[in-house]
Amino acid sequence: MEVSSTLLLLFLGWLRYASSEGSDVFDQSLLKEAIQSSQTLAVMFYAPWCKHSQNLLPVWDELAASMKNDPAAKGVVMAKIDCVKEEAAYWANDIKSFPTVRIFVNSNTLSIDYDGQHDKAVLERYLKVLNRPFVHEVSDEDDIEEFIDARLKKTRPVALATLLETEGSASQTQTLKFDAACKKTDRVLCVVTRNPALASKYGL
Repeated sequence: MEVSSTLLLLFLGWLRYASSEGSDVFDQSLLKEAIQSSQTLAVMFYAPWCKHSQNLLPVWDELAASMKNDPAAKGVVMAKIDCVKEEAAYWANDIKSFPTVRIFVNSNTLSIDYDGQHDKAVLERYLKVLNRPFVHEVSDEDDIEEFIDARLKKTRPVALATLLETEGSASQTQTLKFDAACKKTDRVLCVVTRNPALASKYGL
């Protein structure tokens, strides 16, 4: 199989910045590539002179190293960008303060600026929650009734959507967008169906 020179250069560029021990080191070019190819990409924008950045960096790298070997974190990529060295990334991403932890979900269908504690356990839990699918697919009425009954016992509302496309890339795009919308809050549990009759019954 012939590999294009462009793909080979991108791969070699990635290897140059990838770290087996901590978080990957990115510039703006690598960031753009990673956003489009990652399920969950967490990026720490920092300045070396910033004391808060200095405090978070070892925590960030330690977490990144442990996540790489954690099956429950499959799909999570952690990176860091030195905004003093990579000034283009600083301006392109509209960074207002240091450190800024920005999480890109589902190929940038959703991006979130993390404002929680700079604690390893808290960060790990947050990233793993964002990384898991929030959308549950159902195919018939028994499935959806059972799902709704179980979730209502937890007093959490259920969002139901239908997918107009039944297969292919358009269907996948719709699923990712709905999943991203559900990830904006953990108070809504989301169900999706490709069954026209089931969608009609629930007024979709």
